[in-house]
Amino acid sequence: MTLPSIIQASLTPLGLPDPEAGLFGFLKRLKETILWTPPPGYHVLEGFLDGAREQEQTKWCWAAVAVAVNEYWLRSRPHHPSRQRWTQCEVACGQHPDGDCCGAGASRDSRCNKWGYLSAALETVRLPYRHVPTKQPVWEECTREIDHRRPLPVRVELGKLRHFVVVFGYGSLNRIAVWDPARGVGAKELHINDWRKKVGKGLDRYFLAEQANGE
Repeated sequence: MTLPSIIQASLTPLGLPDPEAGLFGFLKRLKETILWTPPPGYHVLEGFLDGAREQEQTKWCWAAVAVAVNEYWLRSRPHHPSRQRWTQCEVACGQHPDGDCCGAGASRDSRCNKWGYLSAALETVRLPYRHVPTKQPVWEECTREIDHRRPLPVRVELGKLRHFVVVFGYGSLNRIAVWDPARGVGAKELHINDWRKKVGKGLDRYFLAEQANGE
């Protein structure tokens, strides 16, 4: 990814208000993309990190993952039927319509900054999926999805909390690239056998489905 593309991405308004615009947004994208580079021999979803933004509220990992996956789908499949970009707050409004999720006080609105369902969020952004519960991701699944240009969202357990991350690449010797929307985390690579220790106990996988027309 070139420096101009990152500058352009940081200046493209994606929400109201837009915390990503201007110099602050550029520096934030710099941290999340340029400062993470895949090791030699890695196969990653090209452009995925361009549209992957950390969660805007403390409980919006599900919204951040849905938006990031949708952004990648639009970039990699320009004729995707939805033809629509979504912001995290718009996705959150779909599950918490009684809260002002796109307003200035969203972070203080207990009706809005709440846990949500990734399944419902994927339906909001019109991405078909197949939900497979209660199993840790396996190497063959990760490589298959990446080879078919499909991010692999995963729900994990962190103590008493539930969280969503995305597998977006793999390397040799069972190593994978994972994007975590939590603030200050971003992308990292690890051996798949270290998933539980470094990411969390795997609970569910969400296999994205191609449209009937191949998009």
